[in-house]
Amino acid sequence: MQKVTEEQIRRSVKKTEPSELQADDVDVYLGSDCDFYAAEGGGRGGSGLYSVDFDLNNNRNLVKVWSVINNSSGWAWTGKVFKVNGTGSQIASFSIEGYYSAYLNFAPDTGAVSIGGVDFKLYDLTEDREVASKSIATFIPPFDGSGQTFTENYSRPNVFQVELKAGHYYRAYLITQGYTVINGIFTSYDLSTNKYSDWYRIQIDF
Repeated sequence: MQKVTEEQIRRSVKKTEPSELQADDVDVYLGSDCDFYAAEGGGRGGSGLYSVDFDLNNNRNLVKVWSVINNSSGWAWTGKVFKVNGTGSQIASFSIEGYYSAYLNFAPDTGAVSIGGVDFKLYDLTEDREVASKSIATFIPPFDGSGQTFTENYSRPNVFQVELKAGHYYRAYLITQGYTVINGIFTSYDLSTNKYSDWYRIQIDF
């Protein structure tokens, strides 16, 4: 299931080809710090029983996954595409700020399993490969059969350092994933109780 999900996500992140990007996507110059506050794209998918969506107006991921006797997965991401201008290449540090909240259950005695997480990633669209990834949060509820809600207003400075290359297009994005087995439940898709994940700012410093 994990391999299938990873391929789904890769195709979704890669869906914007560099040749399709517009001039207003050129917004990073080597040596000049830059902040992003608004997403330009998103993706969603899954298998089994799931409900997923993304909200570009709020840079928000919405993921709900549940199982009866099956395995289920769901994911959603929002992010920003940018082109690097300048000459040569330069190391840049990426930071991100945002919020997440998710509920999961885990009851080994009944076979119910739920896990999930939120990750910050950078994809080189020009070379068609992921160049950086870092966990923002990993969700594993208690083994005693109870559920747990994970919530944080997060700030992650210097999440990763990457060599950005002039002329390359990149996508920086936040992705939420959930996986369930048997009677597992993963809920990060409930606006009435503020269960979702998002980002406020992505910062690039040289």
